[in-house]
Amino acid sequence: MRRLRVHGRIALCFVLFIIVASVGTAILGGQSASELSLTETMLLSSLGLGGSALLVYFSFDRKSPWTLGFNRTRAIPYLLQGAMVGLLLMAVSFGLIGIFGGFAIESANSLSGIGTKLLTGCILFMIVAVCEELFCRGYLQGLLKHHYGVNASILITSLLFSLLHAGNPGIWTTPFTLINIFLIGLFFALTRELTGSLWMPIGFHFAWNFSQGHLFGFAVSGTDAASVLTITPQGTAVLSGGEFGAEGSVVTTILILAVCLLATRTMRARADSSHFPA
Repeated sequence: MRRLRVHGRIALCFVLFIIVASVGTAILGGQSASELSLTETMLLSSLGLGGSALLVYFSFDRKSPWTLGFNRTRAIPYLLQGAMVGLLLMAVSFGLIGIFGGFAIESANSLSGIGTKLLTGCILFMIVAVCEELFCRGYLQGLLKHHYGVNASILITSLLFSLLHAGNPGIWTTPFTLINIFLIGLFFALTRELTGSLWMPIGFHFAWNFSQGHLFGFAVSGTDAASVLTITPQGTAVLSGGEFGAEGSVVTTILILAVCLLATRTMRARADSSHFPA
């Protein structure tokens, strides 16, 4: 019975997501998502995910002992720490891919020429980060942890997070695209568990996407964005990430795997220390 309730709520989240996206498409006047602009599509998808998670949580789980993770304690420090880590890792990924010949820099664009697009991208990627984290690490991870434990919640939500991106352009460009999305989701889930809130994964998610697309010129999970740098992928897609962007590169695999191992080790050390009172 418990399993049926949990699975039913997860299924309901996805059904509501599809309904919200479909209604939003109709309201915007498109017959299908393919007729909408990239910004409209991303906004609808994100609001659908976030809205469905909130609706299901407040309908069935608001009296449960677990929360969605919007804790006020250390909210700003965690948000900023996540953003700094996300920006740093993307900068390292950019540098290593470039050193090994994965792209050529074509031009650097002036901020005055793309300032409005950067501001729009900043707002859009913050909405994406909040809504995707609310859906995956807020609701699904909280629900699954409450019923099945920490390890199951981390693994299942990371898998679902990767599957949510399975329809993105260029997802099959390299063998590492879905692997990297899974690992990124794994890191988000680990930081959610380590900090007890969504703020660090939200900060990382936002900075990772924004810097990848609007600063360094990569595609963001297969979608292009106006960027300070204009780059052209070259060499093998396994190195450059191809049309999917840095998230399709083996360089990113190594970097994200390293921080996942570090987060896992930190979580285990914390668990061990809790067994020995000071």
